[in-house]
Amino acid sequence: MDVRQWVLVTRADPLEVYFFDECLIRLSSAPYSLDPRGFPDTAVHVCNQTLQKTVASYNAATGFAGDKNMWSSARMKQYLEEETHWGGAAWEDEVVPRMKEVALQVLRCAAPDLTQREGGGAFELLGFDFLLDESLGVWLLEINESPCLRPSTPAKAAACSRMMDGLIRLVLQLPAFTDVAAVSNEGTHGLSSEGVDAVLGGWQLLTDPENDAEDSARSREELRAHSLWAAFAEGDIGEQPIEVSAPLMCR
Repeated sequence: MDVRQWVLVTRADPLEVYFFDECLIRLSSAPYSLDPRGFPDTAVHVCNQTLQKTVASYNAATGFAGDKNMWSSARMKQYLEEETHWGGAAWEDEVVPRMKEVALQVLRCAAPDLTQREGGGAFELLGFDFLLDESLGVWLLEINESPCLRPSTPAKAAACSRMMDGLIRLVLQLPAFTDVAAVSNEGTHGLSSEGVDAVLGGWQLLTDPENDAEDSARSREELRAHSLWAAFAEGDIGEQPIEVSAPLMCR
């Protein structure tokens, strides 16, 4: 199985990252196997639904026997509770914190290469894909820019609807999100979990604006120092300082 987790970047400097509180669990249509005779078998080893739909047993109307090839995170917790020794709590206690940690580390690494579009309102929705191993270990598979949001299964339709509603309100700061600026700038201290969810619509703020502003400044200096040293080593350094430019990611 793999996990599609939505992550939202709303600011590049200082870095501002949100993590959605639901995700999708994508399952293969055939039992997992390491038998080399089965390589490469899309039905066994690739959980991406675009490829799974090419399997002969796929039903365009119902998926594989209903919604069995894609679960909600709630269904995953139910499975862990009923079918494994870890219990349902392992999802929130072990898997989700690790996905948050990995997502934040990756985006902090990329932060020096991000620039913020003038005028505000820029954002980037990312689809992080994680693999779960037999010990519930979390492994980053890939990161998708502009992930597909087509409501191809009941689980995806429900999750995407709530996710996009929250994203639009958060990015545009619509009336239901009048406190979002305070939450972004001052954290969620003093708000109950229900209050935070009402403000952020399921999107959880991962970054600390004050600390990340310091980190961003430090990262820019490190990137500039690295660029200067590289230019010096190659004999390209002149009298003028080198300008460090970066591609635009957020939009």
